[in-house]
Amino acid sequence: MQKLIMAAAFAGAVLRSDPVLVTRVASGDAITVSGIGRVALLGIDAAPLGRTRERLESLVIRRWVRLEYDDARAKQASTHRAYVMLETGECVNVMLVREGLARVAGHGQFGRRSEFERAQEEARRFRRGIWARYTALPGYQITQLSNAQSRSHQITELPITPVPITPVPITPVPITQLPITQLPITHLPITQLQITQLPNYPITKFRPHHL
Repeated sequence: MQKLIMAAAFAGAVLRSDPVLVTRVASGDAITVSGIGRVALLGIDAAPLGRTRERLESLVIRRWVRLEYDDARAKQASTHRAYVMLETGECVNVMLVREGLARVAGHGQFGRRSEFERAQEEARRFRRGIWARYTALPGYQITQLSNAQSRSHQITELPITPVPITPVPITPVPITQLPITQLPITHLPITQLQITQLPNYPITKFRPHHL
């Protein structure tokens, strides 16, 4: 009985490491920790470069964090996948999803999936980061692909009940031709100009005076 109580208490406990120093940010969803090596951020998919990596560096580079695991097997695995916890108690993984810099992983199981999905829905609703151009279309839903290498989303069409369309009768509008009024053309009189011949004057030669 005592063993069962101890096993139940251990199963419900949070598996969190001692403070560890982050020495490098390898990508948008992976860090390098002193004494452990590469640690992937559990439950998220993010671009290796760009804004996500810059944001992750601003949060954890050269800082002490704690690594939280879902179970003891994950802690002892050769490939470390964990939640990265700040000194404030905030989960970096969730922060990146809520800010629209990462997606919830479409594959694998992890304990905080419901929390991650709520954070992603908030980022979609406020169109943050990668969801800046996201629009929820009526009659459609977006589901993530199960392929671990896929960064895109699949659009699944939902059944739509057809609505009958009743044609609306179009009443023709009569076109009335307007009469064209003809304006009378008035001829203007042409004034004739009289040409008068000028008289001829004699031409006198100029003679210079002798000094």
